[in-house]
Amino acid sequence: MKNYIYLFVAFFLLSFSSESNKIKGDLYFKRVDISSSEGMTKEQAEILKYNLHNYKTKDSLSISDLELVNYFKLLEKNNLLELPFIYLKKEDKAQKIFLSKKEYEKVKSFTLSDLNARGKKVIIELKYEAKENDIYYSNNIISIQETDGETPSHK
Repeated sequence: MKNYIYLFVAFFLLSFSSESNKIKGDLYFKRVDISSSEGMTKEQAEILKYNLHNYKTKDSLSISDLELVNYFKLLEKNNLLELPFIYLKKEDKAQKIFLSKKEYEKVKSFTLSDLNARGKKVIIELKYEAKENDIYYSNNIISIQETDGETPSHK
């Protein structure tokens, strides 16, 4: 009987965790955000990688520079450094989600200026995988819906 209880609890937790790995929110735009090497030339990306591994000492970096270096190293460790990303806004929080290149193709045509000009916003639902330190990745966009509304953006 005790084994059945453990089995039930394990099944319940597994089913709950798969639902918690879905997010649905508005496509959110930031005007400037350099959080990966996506969009850089191959040469610029190589320089970034070189600098990540060859900075002189931790003491020579400011705290903010050190945080940035550590963030990029974390992206590289999780194979996200060269992937595109989007932001989804849910309630008051915008969450950055890295996408596979295949999934990014589905959303890359949306632009803030076009959506605003047409009075539209985009609602995206996707499954994601939590990496580390508030870093998320998705290779499964479930739905994309363009609807009337104001597109949220960082002003």
